Amino acid sequence: MAVGLAAALPGSIVLVDLDVQFGDVASALALGPEYTLPDTVHGAATNDPLVLKTFLSRHSTGLHVVAGSDSPAAGDAVTPADVGRLVDMLSREFRYVVVDTAPGLTDHTLTALERATDLVMRGSMGVPGVRGLRKELDVLGELGLVPARRHLVLNNSDGGSSGLDLADVEQTVGAPLELVLPRHSTVPLSTNTGAPLLQKGGKDPVTRGLQTLVGRIPPVAAPVRGRLTSTTPGLAMLTVAGRAAYEALATRTQVADLRRFVGAVNQAEAYGIPLADVLRAQADEMRVKRRQRAEEQAMKVPVEVTFPLMVCVLPALLIIVVGPAAMGVLESLG
Repeated sequence: MAVGLAAALPGSIVLVDLDVQFGDVASALALGPEYTLPDTVHGAATNDPLVLKTFLSRHSTGLHVVAGSDSPAAGDAVTPADVGRLVDMLSREFRYVVVDTAPGLTDHTLTALERATDLVMRGSMGVPGVRGLRKELDVLGELGLVPARRHLVLNNSDGGSSGLDLADVEQTVGAPLELVLPRHSTVPLSTNTGAPLLQKGGKDPVTRGLQTLVGRIPPVAAPVRGRLTSTTPGLAMLTVAGRAAYEALATRTQVADLRRFVGAVNQAEAYGIPLADVLRAQADEMRVKRRQRAEEQAMKVPVEVTFPLMVCVLPALLIIVVGPAAMGVLESLG
């Protein structure tokens, strides 16, 4: 599904492999990731969207990928709170955040579901798979974690040869199936070769079914910076002119703090960093520098006061203290 969305909106989709111990999204996409999920939730990537984007793998379709952990031990270092922060940050940077969860309802999965707008639940054509799907739906319903847009998908349908038909499945699940994908040889071939079905765009029933599912995902508005540049080119030109005006102002004033501020604002606009974050960081930096300058001036005061004290104040004190005594001595001698 993520590949299908990326085909329509390259660079605007990110896929998160949330199977923290045995994630295999990278293998399914034939990717050799340099960074994995634990890298994105620890260190500099947790606070800086630019750094986070450098930790993402890039698929040939334009899909960004947060690859799963290299080992179960590394995955254990990822907490549900880490997952929540990661999904929140990605949702501010991309139109769609597609999360591939592990089987079952782990704490990581529940954290992601708390932020979900669409839920795709997949079950297999078998009694254990159908009953498991029903149990998960019941639990999520009790927790209030079933989004308004829910898509139930039955995978590997065999047309009733296993003794179950679609009516039996829907009756057991307690909800209608939105999509039924038949068993087809293209699925294991796609997985083994690392070539997603929606990337090849075949005519087999599984690919057509996945295309239907992608079409049912409603469009999401682009981030603010994306709307400004894609739907209002005049405003984009105005932004370029504003950048030049900022730089001219910094050149005319020759104020170091203003030059740094202009550079930070221009960089934020170029890389899509929220301006509020830049202003907050600049305000903190300016506050620290003002305090440092005040402390520096306070340390200079004793040195600067010493010479005027010796030249002006000390002689006057001597006259006041010694003068009367000297006048008394002169009177006694006279």
